[in-house]
Amino acid sequence: MSKVERVLKDGDHVVYFDEHQEQHDALVTRAWSDGLSVDGFRAKYDGKTFCVNLTYVIKDPDMRDTWGQQTKHEGSVTYGGDQSPARLGRCWVLPEEA
Repeated sequence: MSKVERVLKDGDHVVYFDEHQEQHDALVTRAWSDGLSVDGFRAKYDGKTFCVNLTYVIKDPDMRDTWGQQTKHEGSVTYGGDQSPARLGRCWVLPEEA
């Protein structure tokens, strides 16, 4: 289990691993953390970790419109440091953990 003391806030940069384990830079649109770090959340809620909602830019060059490269939103994304084996998919980690 990773040790994560940083409090994650809306607008923070994370790395998202999609269902194909492809890595994407993402922005947190909602951290369901009660204002706690991953470790603080674990301590308060019996070892559980919180989820985030996030958005990222789609890498597919065909997914472009007049606004530019399209984005995708994902909800209830779990913390990848707690997956075993690590980062199976549909998870987030801090950039320094990627």
